[in-house]
Formats: sequence, structure tokens, C-alpha cells
Amino acid sequence: MKLKDCIFRDKKRLAGLLFFVLIFGLTVYYIVGQIKPHDIARAYLEAYKPFLFLSISMVFVFLFMQGLCYKVCFSAMGIKTTLTANFRYSCADFFGAAITPSATGGQPLCAYFMAKDGIPVYKSGPILLLQTIVFKTILIILSLAALFIRPDFAMKSGALGKWLFILGVVINIVVVAVCFMAMFSTSALFSLGSGIISLLERLHISRRADELREKYRHWLEEYARSSNFISKNVKAVLFTVFFTVIQRLALFAIPYFIYRSMGVSIDAKAVDFFALQIILSMSVDSMPSPGAMGISEMLFRKFFNHIYSAEVISSAMVLTRGISHYFCMAFTAVVSLIGYIVIHKHKKKEI
Repeated sequence: MKLKDCIFRDKKRLAGLLFFVLIFGLTVYYIVGQIKPHDIARAYLEAYKPFLFLSISMVFVFLFMQGLCYKVCFSAMGIKTTLTANFRYSCADFFGAAITPSATGGQPLCAYFMAKDGIPVYKSGPILLLQTIVFKTILIILSLAALFIRPDFAMKSGALGKWLFILGVVINIVVVAVCFMAMFSTSALFSLGSGIISLLERLHISRRADELREKYRHWLEEYARSSNFISKNVKAVLFTVFFTVIQRLALFAIPYFIYRSMGVSIDAKAVDFFALQIILSMSVDSMPSPGAMGISEMLFRKFFNHIYSAEVISSAMVLTRGISHYFCMAFTAVVSLIGYIVIHKHKKKEI
């Protein structure tokens, strides 16, 4: 690798880290502006612990279900993996997505750990791509179902919430459609992409057209392998869909369990909390912010303000996001770090 490329890559990593720190800092500033630190502690201390712990358990269900998806797909490929290893891959996926401005930003870190366990990228790639497609497709279906059941929730969230929800649905549908085109109509999509790259070159926007075209070709080859995996392993795909539905619903259940833990008396049903959280998740899914930090906290107040009173909504926001995102991010960071240390210790022993 050239020195220039190494410097460019290091600069990108530093810029990404600084962006994460900036967004995290602004989010903390926003939260502290809405609720004082001692009120956060009081919200936790006054919460009914069984439901609070049930909320925390949903995080582990979420991570474990994704691990099961990996396990089933690897088994279909004839690759033996342990539940512990697959749980570590799941943690790496969440942590990577939480610190990068992309919902699929965790996949490179996940692929890294898989590669260190002897699973080459050409085998892990199709599984990770399948996960992306299933994950986004289920979110689209659940979002449309939530909109059908409670259309007033999206309409009452204000102009920002409404348009972000529409944007999220459109972007996710486009992404899934492009993924399917890449898997089942590779030549047509390559011609389209190659044409766009040539246009960028003529407009002097890109100076590395050949390199981009090669990367694009490699990306399409990964999707072609995914289509082969899907057609040959329908049973594994169906299990992946089933586990992903449970995974999604586990995380969406956290706001309801937090509400039960707070002991507040409000006129709302469990389905209302599920619908609100699903619509909220869709609204922030395509936002270029690490873990949708900042925007999620702001939209929580917009979406849940007609369920919670002004006195308790900040506490509900802190507990909900604290468990569903920040606790999960901290836990997966620890698991990923331990996994990284173990890998490098084994490397040193081999040397």
C-alpha cells in the first residue's frame, strides 16, 4: 500500500472519530439541557426494577438473535461456528454501526472478526448482505404496518418527523430494490453504475474512475454470490427472517417496558409504544449520524409527547435511549475490545 493511501486512510479514520465525538458531545449537551443529571439518577432509582431489567434483557435478545442468524447461515455453508463467536460478531456489528454514520457501518468490523476466525470475506460477504436486505425489508414492512394501525402517530409528529419518516421509507425501499437488482440483474446494474462513474469522470468529480469501476464490479460480484446463497439455502433464509423479526421486535419492546417501569398512568396500549418506536426507527434509519445520536433523542420527544406528560417525557427518553442504544453500545464495545485483544494474543503466541 502506498504511503499516500495510508495517510489518506488515517485522515478518514481521524475525521470519523472526531465526527463521532462531536455528535456524542452535542447529544449529551442536548440531553443535559432537557433533564438534569440528578433527575436521570432519580428516574433510574424510582423505576420498577423488574420491568427495567426486562428492558435490558431485550438488548441481549436483540444481539443473540442476530448471532443465531449468523449461526444458521454459516451452518448452511458447512462452516462450524460457536454461539459465542456469533454473539461476538453481532456485538461487533452493532458497535461498528453505533460509531459510524451508517446503519450498516458495523459490517466491516463484523467481517474483520469473521476473517480472524478463518472465515474468508467471500463467504461472510453474502451472509452480511443477506442480513442487510432482511433487516431493512422487515423494518419497511413493520413501518407500513405501524402506519396502517396508527396513522395519526406519524401525522402528529410535526413536519420534521413526518418528512423524515417518508424519507426513511423511500431510501430503504430504494436500497432493498438496488440490492435485489444487484443480485439478480448484475449486468444491467453494472452498465448503469459504470455510466454514472464515466459521467463523474467527465465532470471532473472523480479522478479514479477505473479504481471505482473495479470496486463497483467487486461489490456486484458479492451480491451475485448472495443470490446463489439465497437460491440454494431457502431454509436458512427463512430462519434468518424469523430470527430477525424477533430481533427487531425485542428492541421495539423497550419503550413499552420502560413505560411500565416508570409506573405512570397514561391512556396508551402496548401496540401504541411498538408503533411509535417503529416509526421513530424508520425516521432515523437513514440519517448520517453515528447511531442516529441526537436526532433520535429529539424525535423521541416529538413522537412520544402525546403519550407522556411534559414532566416525565425527558426521564422516559433517557431511560429508553440509555438502554436501547447507549448501554448496548457500551456492552458491545467491551465485547468487541475483548475479542480484539484475544485475537492479537493468539497472534503473538503463533509468532
